[in-house]
Amino acid sequence: MTTAPIPAARPSGLALDQVDDSVRIQDDLFGHVNGRWLREHEMPADRSSDGAFHALRDLSEERVREIIEEAAEDQAGSGGRAPASDHDRVGALYTMFMDTDAIEQAGFGVLEEMLAAVSATTDLESIVRAMAAPDSGASALLNYVWTDDRDSTNYQVKIHQGGLGLPDESYYREDHYAEIREAYTTHLGNLARLAELPGRSGLPAGDAEDLARAVMDFETRLAACHADVVRLRDREKSYNPMGAAQRRELAPAFPWDAYIEGTGAPASAFEVVSVGQPEFVSAAAELLAGEDLDVLRAWLSIHAVSSYAPYGPAALVEEDFAFSGRVLSGAEELRERWKRGVAFVEGVVGFAVGREYVARHFPASHKERMTELVDALMDAYRDSIEDLPWMTPATRQKALAKLTKFTPKIGYPEQWREYDGLEIVPGDLVATARASR
Repeated sequence: MTTAPIPAARPSGLALDQVDDSVRIQDDLFGHVNGRWLREHEMPADRSSDGAFHALRDLSEERVREIIEEAAEDQAGSGGRAPASDHDRVGALYTMFMDTDAIEQAGFGVLEEMLAAVSATTDLESIVRAMAAPDSGASALLNYVWTDDRDSTNYQVKIHQGGLGLPDESYYREDHYAEIREAYTTHLGNLARLAELPGRSGLPAGDAEDLARAVMDFETRLAACHADVVRLRDREKSYNPMGAAQRRELAPAFPWDAYIEGTGAPASAFEVVSVGQPEFVSAAAELLAGEDLDVLRAWLSIHAVSSYAPYGPAALVEEDFAFSGRVLSGAEELRERWKRGVAFVEGVVGFAVGREYVARHFPASHKERMTELVDALMDAYRDSIEDLPWMTPATRQKALAKLTKFTPKIGYPEQWREYDGLEIVPGDLVATARASR
């Protein structure tokens, strides 16, 4: 008689050394499993949260760094040749971001083109045209393209409330955010001072603090037009397809044609758009129409500086982190520059990086195995629906039809995006960042 071998025990997947035995599992499962980790783990100084998913992200970040730095070395050995492939672009972008000497030498002059464009606005239409541009630092009406909530085969333009420098409208009114509001106003003043905005043509008279207070006052009134976070979670109220005539009726004071022109998109894309918060659009349009143009220019100018601060001189980077990092997120230290460089490259040419990443770490054979697994799950799901005794024939038919519309997307796309048209401006990281938006 023979006895079947006992299989070796597999790891549980839990970090058992982090279990807190002082907490009974039946009283607090989370505290029992994670108690020691929560008590003893030291938070990295450059982040405000940490955990297992961050560890996976750190591993991926190191792998991506290797890919990007190899591309940068190849680009450096090209003899100054302009980037001709996505591999070249990856290397060129990272090299530009890491070249702090060139960034310091360029100074704040890299912001001048944007600031001059804002100063040149003469009326509400030109201001709306400027704020709608893809490379604008702020826009009261944000737009993006996503699938139609009622028809997943159709893409549509969606319009969402925007224009605030703080996370949401509650930060402008609730008492427990008073210190953050004060810090934000100081931050706005520091940005204005660094970029030498006081005294520029078309902006309110006064010093940097005066400009900051004017912008904060405007944003506070704009925030009062915003829907709160509870309303934003209401999917039904956020689905409001509107044609041109309906939009004009909703907000007759708003220069819609100038807005569409500013986006750079074809007018046909805006034939029907989904307006997420119609009540905001109506109120914000009235606010913009009645606002002092100098204040609107100050708002656009300061947010232009803020939006591109991560790509500017060290003084601007530090000021941006002092508020966005320390005050808002609670991080103690600015992330190492290589990490920020990796994030920049991923944001601009992410598919180019991803294509090389999966070739090294998630080959086609892995995707095939996962596809087989998902196909088996779909078959099991189909069998379950067909055998459910409580389901009527009509309901079963609809359920099976719905199941056929499920499209598995695993790991990476079948067709990769390429970046042949991307403009890389040698020696100007800000201009390159603008061109990528």
